[in-house]
Amino acid sequence: SVRYIDTAYADLWHLNLSSIDLEKWKRSEFEYHINEALRWYEYTGDQYGIVSALVNKAEGLAQMKAYSASDEVVREGLQRCEDLPFGELKLILKLVYASNRLRSGSDLDEAGKILDDISRSAEEMGAEFIGLKLREEKTILYARTGRFDEFIESFGGIVREMESENQQSARRLYEEVQAIYENEKLRKEQARLFEDVEEQRIWIITLVTLLLVMLVAGVIIIRLFFRLQSRTRSLFYFNRELAMSKPAAAEPSPVSRGL
Repeated sequence: SVRYIDTAYADLWHLNLSSIDLEKWKRSEFEYHINEALRWYEYTGDQYGIVSALVNKAEGLAQMKAYSASDEVVREGLQRCEDLPFGELKLILKLVYASNRLRSGSDLDEAGKILDDISRSAEEMGAEFIGLKLREEKTILYARTGRFDEFIESFGGIVREMESENQQSARRLYEEVQAIYENEKLRKEQARLFEDVEEQRIWIITLVTLLLVMLVAGVIIIRLFFRLQSRTRSLFYFNRELAMSKPAAAEPSPVSRGL
């Protein structure tokens, strides 16, 4: 029970338990222990511990694909350390937020802007610890946005770097980014096929419309032709009857009789 544990270690104890629950994918237990750690940090007034625990909570929820819940924790963490000198923790929280945008595909443009901002801040602070994770997220951004030349260059560098440190992490990143890469190619191919089908549909509609117009025009022309032919025939017979009829004899005028 927690009451038998010294207060100074209660928070760490809960943090360790939350890590175990995260590995077992037990979200309710994970949140319970991370919240207990936060409660102990609040009790001792350890602001750095509070923000650190919030970072762990945001990362854990993101790992469980609870991106909306992770975003809420990120906002709480940034608000907590707004006026505190926790620059490195701020960078990590922003990176988690950008990562959530990339994994969920909710706003890739915003993710790109955040990653650029983190890159500038990390360079100014000399925060090399975040470099590898930052490059991972940029690689995923390149894959999702179809910038495949930049993706290949960045991806190759990351895999080489991670293979020298952690083979399992390198393989996990490779599988994740490769899946994103393939999905993005399929999405673009699907979009291209849809555009082709739509273009063919428009051509068919245009052709059918043109044929219908031509058919209607043909029917009108034929009707006009037969009407003209009928009237021409009537006029012909009328003229023929007129020509065959004898002209009536004119009676002599009174003047001619006198002569």
